[in-house]
Amino acid sequence: MKMVFTELLGSHDRLKEAFPDDELILFDGPLDKEELIDEAQEAELLSVFIRTPVDEEVIDSLPKLSMINTRSVGFDHIDAKHAAERGITVTHVPEYGPHVVAEHAFCLLLACARNLISADRSVKDEKKFDFHPFMGVELRNKTLGVLGTGKI
Repeated sequence: MKMVFTELLGSHDRLKEAFPDDELILFDGPLDKEELIDEAQEAELLSVFIRTPVDEEVIDSLPKLSMINTRSVGFDHIDAKHAAERGITVTHVPEYGPHVVAEHAFCLLLACARNLISADRSVKDEKKFDFHPFMGVELRNKTLGVLGTGKI
Protein backbone atom coordinates (compact mmCIF):
# COMPACT_ATOMS: atom_id res chain seq x y z
CA MET A 1 0.00 0.00 0.00
CA LYS A 2 1.26 3.48 -0.81
CA MET A 3 0.89 5.92 2.10
CA VAL A 4 1.69 9.63 2.26
CA PHE A 5 2.38 11.30 5.61
CA THR A 6 2.80 15.06 6.10
CA GLU A 7 3.93 17.15 9.09
CA LEU A 8 5.79 14.29 10.78
CA LEU A 9 8.28 16.14 12.96
CA GLY A 10 10.90 13.42 12.58
CA SER A 11 9.03 10.17 13.28
CA HIS A 12 10.21 8.52 10.05
CA ASP A 13 11.97 5.51 11.61
CA ARG A 14 8.95 4.49 13.69
CA LEU A 15 6.70 4.56 10.64
CA LYS A 16 9.16 2.52 8.57
CA GLU A 17 9.29 -0.07 11.36
CA ALA A 18 5.49 -0.15 11.68
CA PHE A 19 4.89 -0.53 7.92
CA PRO A 20 7.89 -2.44 6.53
CA ASP A 21 6.04 -3.83 3.51
CA ASP A 22 4.35 -0.59 2.44
CA GLU A 23 5.59 2.28 0.31
CA LEU A 24 5.85 5.35 2.53
CA ILE A 25 6.27 8.91 1.32
CA LEU A 26 7.20 11.05 4.32
CA PHE A 27 7.29 14.83 4.74
CA ASP A 28 8.34 16.76 7.83
CA GLY A 29 6.29 19.83 6.89
CA PRO A 30 2.87 20.56 5.43
CA LEU A 31 2.20 20.38 1.69
CA ASP A 32 0.21 22.90 -0.30
CA LYS A 33 -2.57 21.71 -2.59
CA GLU A 34 -0.43 21.30 -5.71
CA GLU A 35 2.36 19.46 -3.88
CA LEU A 36 -0.13 17.17 -2.15
CA ILE A 37 -1.88 16.26 -5.40
CA ASP A 38 1.47 15.60 -7.08
CA GLU A 39 3.02 13.55 -4.25
CA ALA A 40 -0.10 11.54 -3.32
CA GLN A 41 -1.25 10.68 -6.83
CA GLU A 42 -1.01 6.90 -6.26
CA ALA A 43 -1.67 6.93 -2.50
CA GLU A 44 -4.33 4.79 -0.87
CA LEU A 45 -3.81 6.38 2.55
CA LEU A 46 -3.17 10.04 3.29
CA SER A 47 -2.15 10.99 6.84
CA VAL A 48 -1.97 14.73 7.56
CA PHE A 49 -1.92 17.19 10.44
CA ILE A 50 -3.61 20.55 10.81
CA ARG A 51 -1.60 22.58 8.27
CA THR A 52 -2.21 20.34 5.25
CA PRO A 53 -5.67 21.09 3.82
CA VAL A 54 -7.51 18.28 2.05
CA ASP A 55 -10.36 19.87 0.12
CA GLU A 56 -12.69 18.65 -2.62
CA GLU A 57 -10.13 19.32 -5.36
CA VAL A 58 -7.44 17.30 -3.57
CA ILE A 59 -9.85 14.42 -2.90
CA ASP A 60 -11.05 14.34 -6.51
CA SER A 61 -7.44 14.38 -7.76
CA LEU A 62 -6.40 11.24 -5.87
CA PRO A 63 -8.13 8.31 -7.62
CA LYS A 64 -6.78 5.50 -5.41
CA LEU A 65 -7.40 7.21 -2.07
CA SER A 66 -9.44 5.10 0.37
CA MET A 67 -8.59 6.71 3.73
CA ILE A 68 -7.65 10.14 5.05
CA ASN A 69 -6.26 10.28 8.57
CA THR A 70 -5.53 13.40 10.55
CA ARG A 71 -3.36 13.13 13.62
CA SER A 72 -5.42 15.76 15.44
CA VAL A 73 -8.72 16.14 17.26
CA GLY A 74 -10.16 18.59 14.77
CA PHE A 75 -10.64 17.77 11.13
CA ASP A 76 -11.94 21.06 9.72
CA HIS A 77 -8.96 21.09 7.32
CA ILE A 78 -10.50 18.05 5.57
CA ASP A 79 -13.66 18.07 3.46
CA ALA A 80 -15.06 15.05 5.30
CA LYS A 81 -18.48 15.35 3.65
CA HIS A 82 -17.02 15.14 0.15
CA ALA A 83 -14.72 12.30 1.21
CA ALA A 84 -17.74 10.35 2.51
CA GLU A 85 -19.57 10.95 -0.79
CA ARG A 86 -16.57 9.39 -2.55
CA GLY A 87 -16.52 6.41 -0.15
CA ILE A 88 -13.30 7.57 1.52
CA THR A 89 -12.98 6.97 5.26
CA VAL A 90 -11.85 9.95 7.36
CA THR A 91 -10.36 9.29 10.79
CA HIS A 92 -9.06 11.56 13.53
CA VAL A 93 -7.81 11.28 17.11
CA PRO A 94 -10.68 12.48 19.34
CA GLU A 95 -8.77 12.03 22.61
CA TYR A 96 -5.45 13.51 21.49
CA GLY A 97 -3.59 14.93 24.50
CA PRO A 98 -6.27 16.74 26.54
CA HIS A 99 -4.02 16.82 29.62
CA VAL A 100 -1.14 18.28 27.62
CA VAL A 101 -3.37 21.03 26.24
CA ALA A 102 -4.64 21.87 29.73
CA GLU A 103 -1.06 22.03 31.02
CA HIS A 104 -0.11 24.27 28.12
CA ALA A 105 -3.04 26.58 28.91
CA PHE A 106 -1.69 27.02 32.44
CA CYS A 107 1.82 27.53 31.08
CA LEU A 108 0.54 30.37 28.89
CA LEU A 109 -1.44 31.79 31.81
CA LEU A 110 1.71 31.93 33.93
CA ALA A 111 3.68 33.47 31.06
CA CYS A 112 1.06 36.21 30.73
CA ALA A 113 0.81 36.81 34.49
CA ARG A 114 4.57 37.36 34.68
CA ASN A 115 5.02 39.19 31.34
CA LEU A 116 7.44 36.47 30.29
CA ILE A 117 7.30 37.08 26.54
CA SER A 118 7.98 40.82 26.88
CA ALA A 119 10.84 40.13 29.27
CA ASP A 120 12.33 37.53 26.91
CA ARG A 121 12.15 39.90 23.94
CA SER A 122 13.68 42.74 25.96
CA VAL A 123 16.69 40.63 26.86
CA LYS A 124 17.14 39.24 23.34
CA ASP A 125 16.49 42.41 21.35
CA GLU A 126 17.78 45.12 23.65
CA LYS A 127 20.43 43.05 25.45
CA LYS A 128 19.32 44.49 28.78
CA PHE A 129 17.00 43.56 31.57
CA ASP A 130 15.15 45.74 34.02
CA PHE A 131 12.85 43.54 36.07
CA HIS A 132 10.46 46.31 37.19
CA PRO A 133 8.24 46.41 34.06
CA PHE A 134 8.01 42.64 34.08
CA MET A 135 7.06 41.89 37.66
CA GLY A 136 3.53 41.02 36.61
CA VAL A 137 0.80 39.70 38.85
CA GLU A 138 1.40 37.37 41.78
CA LEU A 139 -0.80 34.31 41.76
CA ARG A 140 -0.84 33.95 45.52
CA ASN A 141 -4.42 34.02 46.86
CA LYS A 142 -5.83 33.88 43.32
CA THR A 143 -8.18 31.25 41.94
CA LEU A 144 -7.23 29.94 38.50
CA GLY A 145 -9.23 27.83 36.12
CA VAL A 146 -9.97 27.06 32.49
CA LEU A 147 -13.65 27.06 31.54
CA GLY A 148 -15.59 26.21 28.42
CA THR A 149 -12.94 24.29 26.54
CA GLY A 150 -14.90 21.14 25.72
CA LYS A 151 -12.80 17.98 25.62
CA ILE A 152 -9.67 20.06 25.36
